[in-house]
Amino acid sequence: MVDVTRIRTVTYAAIFTFLAAFFETIAFSTPNWLASNGYAPIMHFNKLGLWEACFYEFRDTYYLYDRVYRGCKWIFDEDYAFLLNFLEPQSIRDETDPEYQRKQRPRMSDARLVAIVAIVITAISSFIAFFSPNWLASERRFYGAVFVKLGLWETCFRSLVAPEDYEMLKYYAGCRWIFADEYQNIRHFLMPAFFIVTQVFYTISFIFLLVTCVGVLAIQLCFIIEREILAMKILSFSMFISALFSTIAVIVFGIRGDDRDWMPGHEHNFLSWSFGLAVVGAFFAWMAAVLFWAESRILHKKELKNDQDMFNMETHVKH
Repeated sequence: MVDVTRIRTVTYAAIFTFLAAFFETIAFSTPNWLASNGYAPIMHFNKLGLWEACFYEFRDTYYLYDRVYRGCKWIFDEDYAFLLNFLEPQSIRDETDPEYQRKQRPRMSDARLVAIVAIVITAISSFIAFFSPNWLASERRFYGAVFVKLGLWETCFRSLVAPEDYEMLKYYAGCRWIFADEYQNIRHFLMPAFFIVTQVFYTISFIFLLVTCVGVLAIQLCFIIEREILAMKILSFSMFISALFSTIAVIVFGIRGDDRDWMPGHEHNFLSWSFGLAVVGAFFAWMAAVLFWAESRILHKKELKNDQDMFNMETHVKH
């Protein structure tokens, strides 16, 4: 028999879970955790949420900067850079203390955040493409295929005979490392010039990607670094080299990989998913390079703005 009580309990639990998720989503995304009643003759504050703040005519609490904040913005927007210590109070401490300022982690801009996401996607795609043996594959429905699949460092055959072995004295079957001793007699066939170019260029791209990943981790795990603008330019240059070499590699392999003069069964071979991941990695590598360069320009403009604000503040104090 069907337990009606249990069905009702599960139904009520599902309803309450849905309602909880619904209200949590609204509370998480709406800017109405704190609001003004609207009766003040001169209003400066409008409303505030977890991720958005709205003002009418608001200045920083110490009146150090000649700037008025209006409208609603994301709380990590660059325009709120001077208000972050006010918007996100952590504890009672001397914010003018140089030691305190030195230990504060810089806020990430949208460009840097998206660049890091692009780096992660590039690293995952490129890592899988670099080590997986599916750059070129044969159709599974073609049972008579001699060739099975191939990657940058591994090949799989079903019953390959060397092109010069007219008497068919030796067959190559199974998956092996492309530099294995077993393939010594057919290495000239396995590794034509275009394939070596693909290997070399994609390896260089992979090395620069690893260097960039280490640099990003070092920057994000440290509280602050000297000459951050230069660091962003170096990351952009490193990703540019990685993107350039990976793009050349996938173009070369895309043009020649399915060539009729290379792997047997040309009409049944196709560029497989590892090659697709390499293309995805190259695309996001270009995106990361551009975004890191944009981040360096943002930091440069922010530095100029800070210098100008400091100059204005010193001029105001002298007068």
